[in-house]
Amino acid sequence: MMVFTRPWILLILPVIVAIIVFIHKRSTGRKVRLASALQGRVGLSAWKLLFTAMAASMLIITLSQPVISYQERIPINSIEDMIKYNDRLPAQYIILVDVSPSMHTGNPPRLDTALKIVRMIVDNIRDNGTIVLSVFGGRVEQLYVGTPTNISRILNMIRKYDIKYTAIGDAIGYAVSCAHASSLPSTAVIITDGANNYGPDPVQTYIYANKTHLPILFIRIDSDPRANQLFAELARHDAYIVSASSFNTKSLEPVIEHAMQRMKYTALVETGKNYVVVNKTTNLPTMVFGSVALVAILLSRMTW
Repeated sequence: MMVFTRPWILLILPVIVAIIVFIHKRSTGRKVRLASALQGRVGLSAWKLLFTAMAASMLIITLSQPVISYQERIPINSIEDMIKYNDRLPAQYIILVDVSPSMHTGNPPRLDTALKIVRMIVDNIRDNGTIVLSVFGGRVEQLYVGTPTNISRILNMIRKYDIKYTAIGDAIGYAVSCAHASSLPSTAVIITDGANNYGPDPVQTYIYANKTHLPILFIRIDSDPRANQLFAELARHDAYIVSASSFNTKSLEPVIEHAMQRMKYTALVETGKNYVVVNKTTNLPTMVFGSVALVAILLSRMTW
């Protein structure tokens, strides 16, 4: 589609043409009178008018800078490509924080570590995507749905929750439901100490989530021995697990950032949305009209 970068310049085109016609008529009238007095003939004044008007018109159109606008589909074939076009690739981030009694134990409490990680995740979301923040224990409670900018006040509320039992399988099932309900590519983050003691088998639920193409990041808080078998089983099924206790706060942040980038890229690929559509323009029409204007000027001078 051709568009004009400076369309207002086209408004003077009729005025310019009218002036050229007026000048031409006056000039032709004088030549006719002169030729009559000299008993001669008038030259190719019609061609002169044509080429002069064409030259002026082409120059005006050239100055309005016509361009061809088109769309190009660019594939996203790597995390680096994704980062380059990150603001054009919004996603849904389903974050579930374990608030069972064991998460309130420890020094500092495991829940404090979990909240620091949530803040790291939120701070690294730069695509204006949607966050679904929920807490879980023996049940799941949704606290927030929206953009990252308004979530800060909600995070402090999480400390008030103490839900009996730990049902990681239910948390995974909830994440799958959220993913199905959204048109955005989705990724889930489950932050827990892994001391599962309620609800469906987390491993089987994870296998089901894998079949629905929902990438899930497990972030293990502390090293509760009751969780060793669960995380070993999840790892056996290729789950992406980050153990927060293996890093200090400073070194954990880039690990979380990379993990989230990997999860998002996987979500884009799994949903077939690993591409961006970019609007582009070419100034070929400007060059063509400019060339025609130059030719018309030369022809008008030849027939003057």
